[in-house]
Amino acid sequence: MATELLTSIPCRTCAKRKHMEVKCRVEILNTRVVVHVELYCSHCGALRAEAVLALSEREFSWH
Repeated sequence: MATELLTSIPCRTCAKRKHMEVKCRVEILNTRVVVHVELYCSHCGALRAEAVLALSEREFSWH
C-alpha cells in the first residue's frame, strides 16, 4: 500500500504520473546496517526523494 502511494506521486520535472519507482539498497558495514531508499521517475530519471538510515547491530534485528 505504501509503495502504491509513493509510486502514484507525479514527477516535478516531467509531470508524469505512475512513473515513480522506489529503489532500496541495504549495506552491512561491520556492526552497522545502512539502508538507502530512493524515489525517482522512471520516465525522466529525476530524483524526487532519498533517505539513508544507519542502524547499529543493537538497533537492528533480523526477522
